[in-house]
Amino acid sequence: MKRSFGLWVLICFGFGIVSCIDDDGDNSEQLLAEQTAAIDAYLADHATGLIVNDINGVRMDIHQLGKGLPAKETSNINVKYVGRLFDDNSLFEQGTVDKKVLNTLIRGWQIALVSLPEGSKADVYIPSKWAYGPSGQGAIPGNAVLKFELEFDKINRSSAELQKLGTDTIAIDNYLASKSVVAKKDSTGLRYVINTEGTGPTPTLYDQVSFHVVMKLLTADDKVVLETDVAPSSLNYNRVVDQYADGMKLGVQKLRKGGKGTFYVPSSLAWGTRGASNASGQAIIPADANLIIEIELDDIGTP
Repeated sequence: MKRSFGLWVLICFGFGIVSCIDDDGDNSEQLLAEQTAAIDAYLADHATGLIVNDINGVRMDIHQLGKGLPAKETSNINVKYVGRLFDDNSLFEQGTVDKKVLNTLIRGWQIALVSLPEGSKADVYIPSKWAYGPSGQGAIPGNAVLKFELEFDKINRSSAELQKLGTDTIAIDNYLASKSVVAKKDSTGLRYVINTEGTGPTPTLYDQVSFHVVMKLLTADDKVVLETDVAPSSLNYNRVVDQYADGMKLGVQKLRKGGKGTFYVPSSLAWGTRGASNASGQAIIPADANLIIEIELDDIGTP
């Protein structure tokens, strides 16, 4: 699925773990490949948890998988961290990120935390391209691979966000009642109906998935705003966690291979205040839109 709404907007600061790196700078793709290979070789012998590989080269050794949702680039987060140089494990910084927006932090953190559920503990290994690049910073030399021991405490949700979720959930429940639809309720606010059970296991957060998806607005349920097939490619693992909308992350995990479900998604679990556009820049999902998302799960695999 092509999206024009997932772009990172980096804000540059000159201290702590906050940084802004030009992806097209001196940090070559060859160096990225070499550093990624070094990280993988190390983890093959020393990992103690669940290894999660990102297509960009960031690696996570997850010791405690949280039960919450991953962050978004715009999420306000609390994270405890210890930062070490990968080469010699020397400490360069430790502390707490307290109520900072994720997209103001180094790219490696962004890559990791949009794939790490709230409440998780993990060691995150970041090639220099996604950290401080050839220039380094403070005690961090140029082209340094970094290791962060992270405790992702929570996402700070504002009272306005929580109130909007409540309002959206009521709107969805009223819609379902008006249509005489009996749906299951998820504590996140998601409502869903499993139309076809399917067979086999349900996918986990880090499984690759192929599926057919149809999206409609709750307020215009007779019109399809998007219909497409979504599958892994050389540019995207298309894991469950890679789906932008939290409602889709949650929904796909409720299906078995071959299963079909209809998911009624509050706007905050969809595209929120940002809305979404297609590849041509045409707005297809307005801001604050509650959605009906139909998913047919075709296949499950691992990266």
